[in-house]
Amino acid sequence: METRILKTMCLTIMMVALIATVFTVAPASSPTTRGPKIDTLRWKVTRSPTAQLVEMTLGPPGGSDIMQGSIRPTDIETLAAQGKIVSSRSGMHLCWFGVNMRRVPLDDVNFRHALAHLIPKDKIIGTLFKYVTIRIDTPTPPAQALWYNPYVDPHSFSPDEAKNILRQAGYGEGAPWTLPGGGAMPTLKVYMPLEVVAPTSYVIGKMFVDEANAIGLTNIVSEPFDFAGYLAKVYDQWDFDIYWVCWSLGRFPTILYLGYDSSQNYLGSRNPSGISWPALDTELRTFYFGLDHSAKVAAIKKVQEMVMGSPTPAGDYYLDYNMDPTYQALAYFPVYSRNIYDMANPGLKGLINMFGYGTDNSYTYMNVEWTGGTRPGTTDKMVVMVESEYPETLNPTSGKTVYAWDFMGGSFDGLMATNAWSHRDEPWLATSWSYGKHSDNKFYIKYNVRTTDLQGQPIVWADGKAFAPSDVKFGLDFLTQWDPTRYRYFSDYIGAVGVVGNEVTINMTQTSQWFLYDMGAALQFPEQVWAKHPVHNHAWDSRTEVETFDPSAYTYPQAGNTNPGPIALPTQVFGLGPWILKHSTNFIATSGYGDLEANRKYWLTQDDHDLILTNQFHYSGDVNRDAKISILDLALVGKAFGSVPGMPRWNPDADITGPAGTPPDSKVDIDDLSLSGKYYGEKKTVP
Repeated sequence: METRILKTMCLTIMMVALIATVFTVAPASSPTTRGPKIDTLRWKVTRSPTAQLVEMTLGPPGGSDIMQGSIRPTDIETLAAQGKIVSSRSGMHLCWFGVNMRRVPLDDVNFRHALAHLIPKDKIIGTLFKYVTIRIDTPTPPAQALWYNPYVDPHSFSPDEAKNILRQAGYGEGAPWTLPGGGAMPTLKVYMPLEVVAPTSYVIGKMFVDEANAIGLTNIVSEPFDFAGYLAKVYDQWDFDIYWVCWSLGRFPTILYLGYDSSQNYLGSRNPSGISWPALDTELRTFYFGLDHSAKVAAIKKVQEMVMGSPTPAGDYYLDYNMDPTYQALAYFPVYSRNIYDMANPGLKGLINMFGYGTDNSYTYMNVEWTGGTRPGTTDKMVVMVESEYPETLNPTSGKTVYAWDFMGGSFDGLMATNAWSHRDEPWLATSWSYGKHSDNKFYIKYNVRTTDLQGQPIVWADGKAFAPSDVKFGLDFLTQWDPTRYRYFSDYIGAVGVVGNEVTINMTQTSQWFLYDMGAALQFPEQVWAKHPVHNHAWDSRTEVETFDPSAYTYPQAGNTNPGPIALPTQVFGLGPWILKHSTNFIATSGYGDLEANRKYWLTQDDHDLILTNQFHYSGDVNRDAKISILDLALVGKAFGSVPGMPRWNPDADITGPAGTPPDSKVDIDDLSLSGKYYGEKKTVP
């Protein structure tokens, strides 16, 4: 599996009109087993892809059960031939080389322009990936659809073009080349993962270095490095020249604001390249802070053209030879986006193949189970996942990698959720929400928060303490006070937070529709753990102390915990989520695995969750609710087409959507037919 970063714990979701709740209170006689359908989700660290293939080939009871995000075609074909369950999705995903524009000669756009022509994208994909990835030339993948701009300079592989650009800019040809004016070229290290951990990413880094060396840029050298180590050097220290990274994205290109805006140019941010371009900031802020949808789409497409260049000389941002060296384009070189291939052992059922993410999503982990009830060859209700790397930390204020969030993300829950198929907004711990401007023109976000579940029982934290709307306020106030680097991009704009009954109002100092999806981070910080240092029993004294604390290293409660709940827990990493983290970073490093156990105090029963999935799939086109979208569904929409309530042909089940994905609108029309057609052939679960 490749190197990935920043898994989104609660998948980011679209802001459109508010979606009517699809939650239905289950009958009182329903079974009330709470939480996942299995007891334990084990993440087993297997760093070598070859060993991962062996793990999957062995299967239970000694091997592993699910491998997600495979990028080696031979592995996929081998496991398919063994009869494994194989599923695929186009991914919200991006891989790139990034550069440190603070360093000579990477501070010169001409040098970066030459490097862009030395990345053999087609060779990389053709040699290593086959059908598993698609080439991209812009930092917004095609899976982000509306926001994607294909009309940028592709920077086709051309060593001759690279040499011409360097010559025109005054570099002296040789081995190595010299700087304009004759100065010696400094050594430039390309950070890439260790071969044993991510051989594919290692080879990609080497291919780039080899092409640079082949034209005489022998000062560019490979620097294989532990992933977490070079990640810290890039993002936390800015101690790097060039690096390779892959990033799991949400459905919106907010990464462009976070990666390119000058306001994000601080240690620990996602703009390690140091780009600072006022004209670009204008477009980025229209996209990020503006509320006019069409203007936002136009702005982000212009951003892509500005940072990558126009494809023809007629474009406003065409990159010619011998540009002004201070021009800020080409801080990043996108290479490919991943098609997600997931493998599972036969006997498993209930995986949810979510658009953009594959089976790696919270719905899957709640819904997956063994056909026979227990893991084959065992008496355990357990599923073992292939994990590629150890977590660098299990602290939600500072965890950056997918590996950290695989272990701790299931402990948390969100205010909002995403329809697994249509990507519409769905209520979760918030039953409804709104945002806009007060009469004084200041921006607000409001959530109506649940305190009782669908059975009428109190919602509780994993420690058994009752959840209250004031807990959302505590979490947001905590983020505002300590401003952890991971969340500064939105916590800097949080003003006063008010609670009246079940309504939480957040007054922001800046407008942005995207803030709506950020506030759920508050639920990662139960007051009973984070009110003060839960081990040393004193008030937090700095952001550094908050970010470096390891809440997985201590059982809960400790003497320092404030007003603890009645249930002792194996670690202090917990929230309102369906899972409880059992093991620490040290245990995982020593034992090679870490477990999440099912939270049987979770606010959703298994029947509740089944109903949510059924309704979500229904509102994506499954008119007759038979777990597949087929010609029967299209026929039902066709039969009721043109009807409204009161007409003989009216069928409320055929009214699945309104215009542009808005809630059902009490008429069956082209929007309903189009939606069923869009997802035609889909099944609710895999297999």
